[in-house]
Amino acid sequence: QGMSDSKARRIAERLLGLRPLLRTRLLTFEKCARAKCAFWNTKGNARQRGIAVDHSFDFHMLRAAGFFVDACRFTGIPLNYEKKPRRGGYFDSPSTDRID
Repeated sequence: QGMSDSKARRIAERLLGLRPLLRTRLLTFEKCARAKCAFWNTKGNARQRGIAVDHSFDFHMLRAAGFFVDACRFTGIPLNYEKKPRRGGYFDSPSTDRID
């Protein structure tokens, strides 16, 4: 799926903080079940790899802080929290990144 140069520029400007992020909505409680499952998998995988998981990495705290939203704040692409037929990321998959 291609995009115009102007759309790519707007996305880059949002990433650089030169343009405001797009509006999003918190996940509805119906969609939270799958997001919560993915969250616990991420937390469990980190612990298995020996990565320290801080107590602030809590689903309810992160949801209240606006981390689980319906769309990407940079591109506007709706995020799909449903289980996929194969492992790995899709263009509309939310992701959790570790920042050291």
